[in-house]
Amino acid sequence: GLPKLTSHQLSADNPISFLGLSIRILHGNRLLVSQPGYIEAIVSNFPSLAEGKTIKPRESPLPANFSTRTLLKWVQTLAWTTRSRPDLSCAVAHKQTRCSNPRIVDWQDVEHIVGYLKSTPKQGIIIDVDSMKLTCYVDCGWATHENRNSHSGCINILGEKRFVPVSWKSCKQKIVTSSS
Repeated sequence: GLPKLTSHQLSADNPISFLGLSIRILHGNRLLVSQPGYIEAIVSNFPSLAEGKTIKPRESPLPANFSTRTLLKWVQTLAWTTRSRPDLSCAVAHKQTRCSNPRIVDWQDVEHIVGYLKSTPKQGIIIDVDSMKLTCYVDCGWATHENRNSHSGCINILGEKRFVPVSWKSCKQKIVTSSS
């Protein structure tokens, strides 16, 4: 038979973890959504760090066992962190576009992202809404990619004085445009 379903009540003394997301109540009934366990697993299993090396952005060569699949695996792993880390969305989305034909700089960028995660493992989203006002910000970079495709992104936030990101997206455009 199926295991008995359990539920957990979120309280100040009882944070909840679900699908790698940690949800914790902070002072003033604010919520912190973060992924410290998942980020720790990334950092401890990343090849350069697992070998005891310190990642220095833009200085490390490709690992001896590097393959396109290696980059794809790590970029997919990093993609899950963007659920609680909008600060990584653009960088990870850009690396997702390079998985079929990676270069040395793409692996170095992934190392840089992992190094950043190592220094900020408990960072996440703090939910402390002062109003239900929804605002959307959109931006686009023209001819950002090597094939001249543009890159765009948007973020939806709640609040007027204390902003809370509720959804975000960063992606490569499918067509090339010659002007805005």
